[in-house]
Amino acid sequence: IEIRRSIRTISLGPLFGLSFVASLTASLLRLATRSDVVLAGQAPWEAVATGMLRKITGKPTAVRLANAGPFGDLRQLQHATGRGILKWLVRSNGVFLALSDQSRDELYEFGCPQDKVRQLTIGVDAELVAPPAKANDQRARTVLLVGRLCAQKDPLSLLRSWQRVNTDRQYRLLIAGDGDLAPSMREMIIDLKLHNVELLGACDDLAHLYHQAGMFLLPSLSEGCSNALLEAMASGLCPVVTNIGGNRDVIIDGVNGRTFEAQDDQQLGDLLSELLADKETRERLATAAREHVVAQHAAPEVARRYLTELLRMVE
Repeated sequence: IEIRRSIRTISLGPLFGLSFVASLTASLLRLATRSDVVLAGQAPWEAVATGMLRKITGKPTAVRLANAGPFGDLRQLQHATGRGILKWLVRSNGVFLALSDQSRDELYEFGCPQDKVRQLTIGVDAELVAPPAKANDQRARTVLLVGRLCAQKDPLSLLRSWQRVNTDRQYRLLIAGDGDLAPSMREMIIDLKLHNVELLGACDDLAHLYHQAGMFLLPSLSEGCSNALLEAMASGLCPVVTNIGGNRDVIIDGVNGRTFEAQDDQQLGDLLSELLADKETRERLATAAREHVVAQHAAPEVARRYLTELLRMVE
């Protein structure tokens, strides 16, 4: 796999997006003869560049939406300068890949032809991320969050809920990731006098980290299809997630996890308290969660679906 880092940008207001698109388009044009299909892994700016590439060269291009909802990929164009032509260029791509029902619906609303929209998902290696060989009491008392510490992921709601959950100081909360909310979280931990909360920063060995917890929490306000959620499910953790698009495609409340309304600190606190005290339910949901990932998100099968779609574009 060849990786190129050739994009040059100007970090000055609207010039950033313009310089990003111009630089990426120039790079794609230089490499055009070396590819059969070009896939933009997210939108909108990458999709603008691939749309321009398709207009200039006729090369098949595809776009995958990485995120949907209030922080979604397409929302970024709502107030962008020149949004009319930018939207036209995005719609000029050949195929659009949606990771969730919400992503699919947003592509329709954006004006993408329905016959060009495909719904796929994310694949997980369920052998690489698997439950630990042995359980232990500390794992059963531990809740894990993995993700960027930013407004979209809403980690502050977890800290507010944790104040109600861990009154007896018997549970542990691990938070892996970094972002602009990290300083605020450190301050909140001190101000609320929270106990047994560990901010781990960015972690490379997530497979090992998943073995340290029995529950996985995803309090996001917006998602596409969370890779961390799928990995945690494959690792045998009981998932607790917000009732939003993307999450709803994966978690059926009470069947393979639990859901709560975004930013409802009381509901989240009640759910965590209930599950931490109920080993039987927690383990039942965790088992069903892994079975779902193995059946619906196995990496080889998902890769085959992507390859089928891409090959269809060059037939």
